[in-house]
Amino acid sequence: MKFRILLVLSICIAFAPVAAILLFSKKDPSEVPRIKPAQIAKKLGLSATKQPKDIKEVIKTRKCVGCDLRNANFSGADLQNADFRNSNLSGANLTKTRLNNAKLSGTNFRGAKLHYTDLDGTDLKDADLQGADFTNAQMLNISIERSDLTQAILDNAELRDSTLNQAKLKNTSLINTSLYGATIQEADLTGANFNGADLRYANLLKSIDKGTNYSNAKFDYTVMPDGSTRM
Repeated sequence: MKFRILLVLSICIAFAPVAAILLFSKKDPSEVPRIKPAQIAKKLGLSATKQPKDIKEVIKTRKCVGCDLRNANFSGADLQNADFRNSNLSGANLTKTRLNNAKLSGTNFRGAKLHYTDLDGTDLKDADLQGADFTNAQMLNISIERSDLTQAILDNAELRDSTLNQAKLKNTSLINTSLYGATIQEADLTGANFNGADLRYANLLKSIDKGTNYSNAKFDYTVMPDGSTRM
């Protein structure tokens, strides 16, 4: 009997440290690290978009790459040389905003308002500009290559010396728009409205212009989609 008691006590003493480790190393449920949405998105192969805490801070730093800025109000803000590449600015208000020389490639501007916005020298390559309103916008020497401007409004906009190669301008409104010296090669101009537009010295070589409206447009040494020069 004494032998059995001694055996049980020996076993308890031997396993006491192990039990203590297991007991005290157990984490409180509240201390268990939470899996962030960005981590879940990464595991699922999705691209997570950063959510800025304060729009004022974005305006101050002028940098927010890959950010969710939907419906943000930047009206009248000074965002010169800003870097918003691959960000979502759909529905944003950028009326009278200064965005000259900004980096906006791959940015989503669907339905955004850019009335009287200064975009001179801006990089807008590969951007989604569907339905965006650029009425009276200043867009000198801007790059909009391969961007989607389907049903966008660029009435009275200034696009002199700009590059729109391979851009989609399907049913886009360009009434009285200045495209003097612009390069618009291999673009889709199906249903685009160039009524009263300035197309002098513009190059539209190899562009698709089915149902395109050139009424009252200005031509002078303009290279048309078929390669002919229109005076």
